[in-house]
Amino acid sequence: PVIILASGAGRLGIYVEEIVSVQEIVVRALGSQLRYVRRIAGAGILDDGTIALVIDPLDLITSSLQKQAGQQIRSEPESGRILVVEDSVTSREFLKSILEEVGYTVATANDGAEALQRLKREEYDIVISDVDMPKINGFALTEAIKSDEKLSHIPVVLVTSLDSQEDQEYGIHVGADAYIVKSVFEKEAFLGVVRGFAPHES
Repeated sequence: PVIILASGAGRLGIYVEEIVSVQEIVVRALGSQLRYVRRIAGAGILDDGTIALVIDPLDLITSSLQKQAGQQIRSEPESGRILVVEDSVTSREFLKSILEEVGYTVATANDGAEALQRLKREEYDIVISDVDMPKINGFALTEAIKSDEKLSHIPVVLVTSLDSQEDQEYGIHVGADAYIVKSVFEKEAFLGVVRGFAPHES
């Protein structure tokens, strides 16, 4: 499904995995608690009592229009081919847009099985993968990459909601070069990790 956002700045279509329901809610600003999170207007309470973050449509539209108009200046365009492996279309497109914004060429796979097929056919400089996926999860994918002499040189960055110390240690144990927890995801820190592994233009 596609949701159309509209404001005085323009219109923007956003792909979503599913439209669960339509509700009217009171949006409350969260102040300093979300000061590092872009494109979030605040939060509201749904009918079932769940607290939901609310996106800022004006910020999304403005950012999109700036990107289309070429107003975002890249001081050092990145180069390199990156494979993003994520079964959630929302997370997959989110990571893809961040990487493409700074110049990387990005391909995607829906799960570990599809990723391995791509890796056998195509060359990539880095793999960025979720963990909790069908068919082949991120841990098994990482282990498969690192145990294949033709692929073992490719850095693997796991970006996952699994935040326990045990999961992080296991991720590193199976060969992950970096482990990023989604709950504390920060765009510039993420790009810093990627730049540490992927080639870029000087």
